[in-house]
Amino acid sequence: MYPTRADRRAACDQVERRIRAAVDRLPAGHQPDPRQARISRLRDINERLAGELARTNTEFTLLKERHRLLLSVLAAKDDELERLRRELSTFAGTHAARSQRRAGGQRSVRSFY
Repeated sequence: MYPTRADRRAACDQVERRIRAAVDRLPAGHQPDPRQARISRLRDINERLAGELARTNTEFTLLKERHRLLLSVLAAKDDELERLRRELSTFAGTHAARSQRRAGGQRSVRSFY
């Protein structure tokens, strides 16, 4: 069920043997430096973050270009709408003047009521 004290001691001895074997494989006088491992890990993280930042900047640039394009399309549609409104008001004014001349300044005979 639970490991006995002897089992735990054997596991600890095995771990210590593995550590000594790993240290023995290192060149003479070389101790593993935890700072070097940390520096390596931080460099890897930095490279990954730099890649993500580059992708984000590219995506942001594409979105800004699309935004500018859509704004110009919207401005063109607004200009056309204003032109059509002016045309409609000109047509309505011309049409009203013509109908008044035909009726002699009086109301038209036709009634929609």
